[in-house]
Amino acid sequence: MYNDSGDDSPHVVELKSWFSVRKNDSDCYVKRFCVLHEHQLVVYFNSVDDRIDNSILLNSKSLIDVDPDSRPKWFSVGINESNFLKFEAEKCEVAAKWITSIAGCYEFSPIYNLSSFHGFVSLRDDFYGNLSIVQKRYCFDVFLLQSIIKSRFLSPKKCYSAILERAAIFRFPHPFIAQLLFSFHKSSELYFGYEYIPGGSLNDFISIHAPLPLSTIRLYTSEIIEALSFLHSMGIFIGDLSSNHVLLASDGHLKLFDLIVPHDLIASGAIQKSQTDSNQRVLAPEYNASGPSKPYHDAFALGVIMYQMITGELPSIGTSIDFPIGTDKDLSAVVLSLLRSDPAERANIEQVKSMLYFQDIDWTMVRERSYTPDYIPSNIDISITSVDDCDCFFDTIADSPPPNSAPGELADLSHSPLILP
Repeated sequence: MYNDSGDDSPHVVELKSWFSVRKNDSDCYVKRFCVLHEHQLVVYFNSVDDRIDNSILLNSKSLIDVDPDSRPKWFSVGINESNFLKFEAEKCEVAAKWITSIAGCYEFSPIYNLSSFHGFVSLRDDFYGNLSIVQKRYCFDVFLLQSIIKSRFLSPKKCYSAILERAAIFRFPHPFIAQLLFSFHKSSELYFGYEYIPGGSLNDFISIHAPLPLSTIRLYTSEIIEALSFLHSMGIFIGDLSSNHVLLASDGHLKLFDLIVPHDLIASGAIQKSQTDSNQRVLAPEYNASGPSKPYHDAFALGVIMYQMITGELPSIGTSIDFPIGTDKDLSAVVLSLLRSDPAERANIEQVKSMLYFQDIDWTMVRERSYTPDYIPSNIDISITSVDDCDCFFDTIADSPPPNSAPGELADLSHSPLILP
């Protein structure tokens, strides 16, 4: 699927699944292998050859119809009401991923490479890659650019498949998840470009301002819950969630970030594990380093983050959990319900929403970002006028080929060839 020529290449997002498919309402369902590749939905007769049964190029005029059930297993896509394909998945989570990804395909993504940017300000450089603030050449657009080192992949095919699937989900705009705007790759790294989120991490904010006000804890927790509810509906469980995954946006609301690489890939050995990983302390006590992430792992992690916001500290796993004198009883009840050592007794994300601490929360207002945060990050002028203004983390920029598009132009991918593994 990847061209390892060493040159910057457009990096696609892709979903692959088996569906029961029928054309219009008159036909019978037949089993087909389906691929969503950028803006093209292709239906193959099977998964072993290139014989195409049907194909739809997605655009803003495409029609999507969804099962009115709250957890649908089927959806239909077409160019008009009399010409459509109906898809039925075996699991609700599969259908939800495809519905969300198709909705995120309506706008064409720009084609970028490293030479499209300048002024790389490195925010993090670790075993798996780098996170930088970058500025688009010829304009003032600023992005977060995450690189992932391909040599860390011990099972490349498995890793690429899982990462591309998540990339398809994160292209869809969600109020509390950092949106993926573009991606590309070189022979040695994958690159993912996100909206710029200027307020820093919640972990850093807690270290300075803890204990946080009750209203702030309630709003921040509500927004994290909404993000987790969405991800869980997609069958995505983070496993190693921490306050470092939560960023403060310019309007004071939160966004989850750095979720493109499933922690399961590291836990299962598909990705080489860093020897300096020190996150074990915040993980659920039953967490199995070689097993898949579960929703109750994320529930425990939410409890850890809430405890941090109350005390400024991480809870000590395996001991009694104490709160500062005067802590709101309803708040401490939520935290204790999330930090139960037995996952069978632990509250889940949906149960937390109905607890007394959140009785005055209007969840529709939360999703619409209608509540005003107590803290708004100060305006940050991130304009970068020269590469010399900072250390340039990437030493390959000068050798990169020029962008495929003119400044400010979006590349039309509608005629891009479908590349199969």
